[in-house]
Amino acid sequence: MKEIRRTMAGITALTLMMSSVFSCSLSKKEESSEESVTEAQTTTEAPTEPEEEEEFQKADANDAMAITWLSDYDINPAKGEKRSSALEIFEDVFGGKVNFVYTSEDSKYDRLAEMINAGEEVDMFPYEKGAFPEGVLRDLYAPLDDYYEELGMDTGIWDNMQEVIEMFSYKGGHYVIPYSLTRPTILTYSRQVMREEGFQDPYELYCQGQWNWDVFMEMMESFVANGEGRYGINGEFGQAALASSGSTLIRNDGGQLVNNISDSNIGGAEQLLLNISQQGLYRSNWIEHFDTDANVLFYAMEDWALGESNALNEEKDLMIVPFPKNPNADRYCISCEHNARLLAKNSNKGGAVATYIRCERLAETEVSFMDERKAAATTVIYKGDGDTKSFITEEQYDALQELLDPTKCYPIFDFGYGMGKAMYDHNGAGIMFDMENTLLNGYYGEWDYAKEAWSPVVDGELERFKLPSA
Repeated sequence: MKEIRRTMAGITALTLMMSSVFSCSLSKKEESSEESVTEAQTTTEAPTEPEEEEEFQKADANDAMAITWLSDYDINPAKGEKRSSALEIFEDVFGGKVNFVYTSEDSKYDRLAEMINAGEEVDMFPYEKGAFPEGVLRDLYAPLDDYYEELGMDTGIWDNMQEVIEMFSYKGGHYVIPYSLTRPTILTYSRQVMREEGFQDPYELYCQGQWNWDVFMEMMESFVANGEGRYGINGEFGQAALASSGSTLIRNDGGQLVNNISDSNIGGAEQLLLNISQQGLYRSNWIEHFDTDANVLFYAMEDWALGESNALNEEKDLMIVPFPKNPNADRYCISCEHNARLLAKNSNKGGAVATYIRCERLAETEVSFMDERKAAATTVIYKGDGDTKSFITEEQYDALQELLDPTKCYPIFDFGYGMGKAMYDHNGAGIMFDMENTLLNGYYGEWDYAKEAWSPVVDGELERFKLPSA
């Protein structure tokens, strides 16, 4: 039996939640991610004490809990690597097993359809923006509603995700049940520069609920006017701007998807992007970190860039803040990714897939796992020559966790990203991509003109998703 590092803190709470299934101790091993500082990997493993090994009762392998995972990446560890916390719970507590079937990134949806049509065994499939609702239209997935007991929906672990889960409700079911959030788009800035310019700290404004589009624009305009060769912002933030409006291009109206392009909040976000462009506040060149010359006030990017930004700007007192909110909104709405797994159509392992998703949620919410992730994420990484390569401060890490708490910042999901290539293409095409980038890059002179050009395309795509009349 695999060695167990130590008895998990907080096991009493977990045992109460899952007493019908197991009573044991869990080990504390973490998932790894190269993309996000909110997911970290531990690097040490302590030997097992004999009494711990006797205490731990590993579940026997169970064919009913063996699931086939079709993807372009394996969730099983490579040789010599640690299992993720979720996989360890699934295997050691529930007797589960994940059988990996490889498919290429470009052909995975077609491969899933082929396996389903051929009656081949396939149970679990990765979620991404392009997967849903297009995959439901192609009859690739099954809803998870029949497996709420296996998901542990009544145990309390999902409480702060309920609104997010309902956001994905479609055709009377829940095909996507996000177990966590990741890769938020953030604005990085220098507190040193803010002090020198006489600006109030954006993070303090955020905490006070006063960090909005108007304050954001005033800061950038003043910063650019007070020096040569200055810009207000660079990086990628079109999607974050749209999300901050609090509205979505595609609105779910009682199960019917409708065109919401004329919504005034969306218009406000598009006008914001246009104003940033027309006032010369946007520096469009690609850069993977906060500007070392301090000639740009804000750097917009997913959180993967924060560690290197800190290392290259150690004296600038960097801090982060979400994209500012719509002045008309009552909460901050952010752009991020939703972590989820999909149940393949015709799978007879729905309960096992739901159990695996539950394990992912447990790995995200158990306090001891969270403590280890923080310790790993805030550990300084050094280059071979001893120079600092990357680091995250505890204050920054805590701010990131708040951004990823849906009760603090709402994680917007727009059905438009999953309605096919005419709406969104990962290679940079489609209406969603145009809405994020076109006005910012100066290709349309006004929002109304762009809206009139794009709205018929949206209507045409929505016809494919139209539900039959009752």
